[in-house]
Amino acid sequence: MNRETAVNKLVTMSAGVGERFDLVQAGGGNTSVKFGESMLIKASGYLLSELHANKGFTEVNTQDVLSIMENQEVLNSGDKRSKDQSASELLKKTIVKGKDRPSIETYLHALLYTYTCHVHAIAVNVFTSHKLWETITPELYPNALLVPYETPGIELALLLKKKLEEYKESYGQIPKVIFLQNHGLIVSSDTYEEIAGITNEIVTRAEQLSGLDLSRYHMVNRISELYRNAFKTHQIAYLSEDAIIQDIITGKSETPGVRPFSPDGFVFCGYKVLELENLDEKDLIRYKKEYQGPPTLIRFNGHLFIMAADLKKAKMIEDVLKNNLLIANHLKNDLFYLPEEEINFLGNWEAEKYRQNLP
Repeated sequence: MNRETAVNKLVTMSAGVGERFDLVQAGGGNTSVKFGESMLIKASGYLLSELHANKGFTEVNTQDVLSIMENQEVLNSGDKRSKDQSASELLKKTIVKGKDRPSIETYLHALLYTYTCHVHAIAVNVFTSHKLWETITPELYPNALLVPYETPGIELALLLKKKLEEYKESYGQIPKVIFLQNHGLIVSSDTYEEIAGITNEIVTRAEQLSGLDLSRYHMVNRISELYRNAFKTHQIAYLSEDAIIQDIITGKSETPGVRPFSPDGFVFCGYKVLELENLDEKDLIRYKKEYQGPPTLIRFNGHLFIMAADLKKAKMIEDVLKNNLLIANHLKNDLFYLPEEEINFLGNWEAEKYRQNLP
């Protein structure tokens, strides 16, 4: 596998879990892909949804990372803080390419297979956070490794290293599934397709056994896949659960018209919400032809999805949408809409497109 392929797989894997609130929240979760002597890992401070071809990850030398966990200065550090500081300084020296600091879980990823995905899945953490977690968590996946709680970073990696050695003595290989107490789920494999497959299998089982219904978050993957198939471009889907937006858009309050009435409303949110009865990419293509661009707002099965480059952009769009809906809902028939010629101008205005695409 060459670097370009590794980057593409890292970005795709990261987007798939990064757009789902049930799997990761805020800047949580990590992903990595190994190729040759290197490993690509999510950089510290980035959302998983922010990873793109030249952004959000760092390339490190895998063996150099592994050697940190054998370093006597690190191992003999007197306390957690000094051990973490010593390891962090050494981790900086493992960077092959990139200016951003590698994730604090880089050590952990270096111990595992080619592809690794670590998520803070809500349904799974209902089990890993339980007082009887060692008894109930094995129900989620056979022969998984259970790791007691430890401080994230070098401390957790050293504990995992020990547990992996013990596991390998019993099973002849390291596990593909690891549950971390009060922390999350790790799925690792040399087969790329297994990452999403096993992760979804475990999360679905956790929901079934716990009685949690988080199926609405699973739907974002279907929406982003539909968008990708229709337009051959990468966008994440964000499930909006804002109560005010939901109240207005579901018809509890009367909402007038559909045409844009403000520049931001059109540039950020598009011409109108695309209502889907079925997940048919032809409806998306038809929308683009009629309204100058792909849909930004998609409503399906009672849920509103926002299409964007990443979650930060999606939440910006959500803010603009909420603003416009509140104004439109208050003014009702007194609302003045933008003329069609102005909408056409804004749709092709480079200055507005540039502003919208700023990081």
